[in-house]
Amino acid sequence: LTVITGIDVVFLHTSDEELARWYAEVLGLEVALQDSGWTEFITRSPARFAVEHLPVSSSPVEKQPIMISFRVNDIHQAVKILAARGVRFYPSPESTIFEVGPSLVATFQDPADTWLQLSQPKA
Repeated sequence: LTVITGIDVVFLHTSDEELARWYAEVLGLEVALQDSGWTEFITRSPARFAVEHLPVSSSPVEKQPIMISFRVNDIHQAVKILAARGVRFYPSPESTIFEVGPSLVATFQDPADTWLQLSQPKA
């Protein structure tokens, strides 16, 4: 059973306050949204790209420099199915789903300890 329908957003974690400006000014990406440390850029595809400024981070998830968030239609069902397949969710399958901006997200690890997310737009 397929639970992932595509890539929702790829974003960078950084302590560099100027990194989002670099993407805008040097690469020429147009800013779509800026909100408390989150700068999202306009892309010509369904997948989104953003830079998240985190001045200090103690979370192992936020210490990873890049995050890929996969789009799902039903995040609760996706977590249940993937947990049954042995996927490790952070901090646990029962408490992994959080509201973040306009989305529900769940964070998990692959076998190489890479952090990834599932994402579903809030209704």
